[in-house]
Amino acid sequence: MKPEIKEKITATNQKYLKKFLTEEAPAKLESQLEHMDWSYLDMIHNKEQQRGTFSPLAAMELSEIEANKDKYLATGLDAVKNGKVGAILLAGGQGTRLGFDKAKGMFNIGKTKELSAFPANDYTDDGQLLGHIIIGSQMVKERIDAMPGFPKKLESELIHCILAHHGELEYGSPKKPALIEAMALNLADNADARMETMTEVLRGAGDNMGWLGYNRFMETNVRRTSEE
Repeated sequence: MKPEIKEKITATNQKYLKKFLTEEAPAKLESQLEHMDWSYLDMIHNKEQQRGTFSPLAAMELSEIEANKDKYLATGLDAVKNGKVGAILLAGGQGTRLGFDKAKGMFNIGKTKELSAFPANDYTDDGQLLGHIIIGSQMVKERIDAMPGFPKKLESELIHCILAHHGELEYGSPKKPALIEAMALNLADNADARMETMTEVLRGAGDNMGWLGYNRFMETNVRRTSEE
């Protein structure tokens, strides 16, 4: 790891990363740290930095939201016009410790048992033997069983979406999408995986504007879009 990155880890007291001051860091993690904007951490530690107002949201039923959606839309548009910004924290924050760069609420639940916690991110026994698709469907089934009166047909459709979200049998899905929702989920998952792969390739290339070579996952040669 580069000396300047080690200095930033120490200066910002990133305790989960301090072990890599003396140990070799995974290549992907090291690349992420090199491209990270550390100024955000400086803002956090700056006690004089002005902050907005944070307040919890009251619980609200979906029916109440639907009944008042025009009112809420007007309130939001009015706030935007006046230069105000609101934020909702999803599922308690980012999934960094799960090796995931999005909100925890978007994390594939099966992977919480398929992979061990950050920074190891290694496969567990269940991960090796079952995989996150089966594990995820089991976790959903357990929650459904704890909900009396849950519609049986909806249960099967929901679990089908999980089982089919990889799209093809050769990609690990025990079923191919047979519902429009399952197909939409598969397309979203595939698009997310491909965009993440392309982003990592371009990030690793730095300022190189030339062709970067054949990428096995993308099945094509790739390069950064020209700036002209």
